Amino acid sequence: MPTLFTTSRSNSVTSTGNADMRSHRGGTLITYSGALTLNGERLTDPATLRKVWAEIGSDYLAEADRTEHGDRREHYTARARCVAYAAGVDVLDKTTNPRDALTLLEEIRRLGVQGSQEVAETGYHQVFVDVLSRTLARMLDELEKTARYEWLEIAA
Repeated sequence: MPTLFTTSRSNSVTSTGNADMRSHRGGTLITYSGALTLNGERLTDPATLRKVWAEIGSDYLAEADRTEHGDRREHYTARARCVAYAAGVDVLDKTTNPRDALTLLEEIRRLGVQGSQEVAETGYHQVFVDVLSRTLARMLDELEKTARYEWLEIAA
């Protein structure tokens, strides 16, 4: 079960599964199952976020394959989203610390991934880059919420 550490003095916790709160070294440990809402904000632990991003990326890959010979704009939109989610999964695979992952994903967005030469030659390069940037921005918002807390591996 995911466990996070917060130093917030008052915590409002709801979970779709079980939730357990205990004081621990100047803060609170919250272990939970299901979805967690802490102080009105829905949180996702890094492992679950990685799993969700992998599933979304896979769906966009299938969409890109499906539209490859159809609507080109739809195809490059799906490809851009697939690339963004693949980058997010890769970042979360490289580090277990969500703050480090946030820094890496922000760097990817800042560099403005240019897309391949193939995309540039299609006339959909700007669509690709715009969708990629917007998708990474949404992912960064999700990851920023996760990075506010320390996530712990606690043996059952």
